Amino acid sequence: MKITLWRALIMLATLTAPATGVMAQDFPGREKLRAQSNEFRRDIIRVTDSVYVAVGYSASNVILIQGDAGSIIVDSATDMVAAQQIRDAFGARLRAPVRAIIYTHSHGDHTGGARVFAGNDNPDIYSHQLFLQYDGGQMGEHKYRHHQPKRTHSLS
Repeated sequence: MKITLWRALIMLATLTAPATGVMAQDFPGREKLRAQSNEFRRDIIRVTDSVYVAVGYSASNVILIQGDAGSIIVDSATDMVAAQQIRDAFGARLRAPVRAIIYTHSHGDHTGGARVFAGNDNPDIYSHQLFLQYDGGQMGEHKYRHHQPKRTHSLS
């Protein structure tokens, strides 16, 4: 089949016209979308003395509270990979040992990285009483694998 130059140009124009129109098209809210994306850039934000929050690493934020004799973690990220990235980003701000992990609620995006933060420190775990019931009293043991919390506390 013989394709003339004219037909080839028409085919090319037909195939690329919709794509270039969409890319060049501006839409309401584009700048708001860009601004919202900037809110979720990976960052460690100092909230106040000895309190830091990791944003943009996971579906949920992770809070670090520094104490004189160690640290407290509030929520532990979605998974162990994100938790390790956050732990690395906290750097020297994370004072060993981790004394406690606090779960604000039982969703996996808040509890999946506990093993990374617990390490070998064996921290106390704090949660709402319903989380104990939901989790069968194991406090996310499956998320710890070989780490079993020494004490669990209900905050209800």
